[in-house]
Amino acid sequence: MNADDGSVAECIARLESPSSDGWRHRVRLVVGMATFLDSFDIFSIAFVMPVMAPLWHLSPVQVGMVFSIGFLGQMIGSVVFGFFSERYGRIRALSVAVFIFAVATLLSALVQSAAQFEALRFIQGLGLGGHVPIAATYITEISRQAGRGRFVLLYESIFAVGNVLAAVICRIFLAAFGWQSIFWLSGVAGVLLLPFVMRLPESPRWLCARGQARYALDLVRGLETGKPQGPGPLPAPVHGGAAGCLHVPLFLPRDSLRLLLLTVPLWFALGLLNYGLATWLPIIYTRQFRLPVSDALDYSIIRSVIIFIGTIACSLAIDAIGRRKIVMGGFLCAALPLVALALMGSAMTAGWVFFMTLITSFFVAVLMLAVYLYTPELCPAQARGAFTGFNAAVLRFASMIAPGAVGLGMSHGSIAGVFMLFAAVGLMVSGISFVMARETRHLVM
Repeated sequence: MNADDGSVAECIARLESPSSDGWRHRVRLVVGMATFLDSFDIFSIAFVMPVMAPLWHLSPVQVGMVFSIGFLGQMIGSVVFGFFSERYGRIRALSVAVFIFAVATLLSALVQSAAQFEALRFIQGLGLGGHVPIAATYITEISRQAGRGRFVLLYESIFAVGNVLAAVICRIFLAAFGWQSIFWLSGVAGVLLLPFVMRLPESPRWLCARGQARYALDLVRGLETGKPQGPGPLPAPVHGGAAGCLHVPLFLPRDSLRLLLLTVPLWFALGLLNYGLATWLPIIYTRQFRLPVSDALDYSIIRSVIIFIGTIACSLAIDAIGRRKIVMGGFLCAALPLVALALMGSAMTAGWVFFMTLITSFFVAVLMLAVYLYTPELCPAQARGAFTGFNAAVLRFASMIAPGAVGLGMSHGSIAGVFMLFAAVGLMVSGISFVMARETRHLVM
């Protein structure tokens, strides 16, 4: 065994040691705050649009375009920053993504037209789409095998906190200070957070995969002694350096094709279900059922609390139940209430929509966390960032389609048909998971 092999073994052993948990929790807090801002933006736009749409006289299809253009940026950002993170490191990619997001969010408060707003939503989406998959990959890579599901998903649960606070803050600030205040809050917070993100340590497992095991070992030792480092100098790849770093099979073309046949449907279905409902439910309540905006926001606050409960439940249960069972059962349970809504047809009421989508939202929240944990576990470090970024792009592609599909359905009075479409996708993916998903909770990353 050469010196690099010994450094890899010691680095992985230290990462798997409970004695190194202190610095991990500090890192998780900083990355979690960045994820909170992303969540806050994604859900606050759903509450802001019922106010902005009448001001600019936007039709349902035009509102769908505002949502979709942001998701288009996120789709592109997921792919670009996924590859960027493989070449230049997780923290450099994360820092650039947060910077783009923060600046575009601040500028969004100054727009004077829908066209300007759409342009900035696209730019903001580049940063937002880049940040989320890289953050999930990074947190997975610094975690230990024992309790990895709970560690990662407690971090991911901050996404649900952003959902809850987006509803509460919008309920208060929209009436008192106008829609611009929401973007000022989010943008300023992003600027203040950026220096903390830039000082995060690079992923030791990524460094090992780049053939920089000795640097990774020095980094982990420094973190254990309370002397954290930033990303450090960009390491040059060393041929064969990744071979001993991971205890999972090499990422061969045959393996990657099989993984994509599983993960692409998972992420596509989540994008359709999560963002189709999250972005449009407040508008469905106000336009389809003529509820006041305040009532729609109250419904959304309750939904956000249920989502938060779902994320905590998933965090506590996923290591015991396993990834495969949660993914397979979650899609089934998310789809069935939508089937019930679709079958109601003209008998559908705001109360039934609220109750049934509440159940669906609970299981979609569980699935969002589970899939963000599950996907990085399926592939090795040589391609983990790019692979997760590609799948996140699939999520954003579905997210881009979903608002337009709901808007088109509303324009033609066929909301029941939209619910049936979403349900069919969920049922199909549950079946795919039953056939193709494998358990990963015992893998050492």
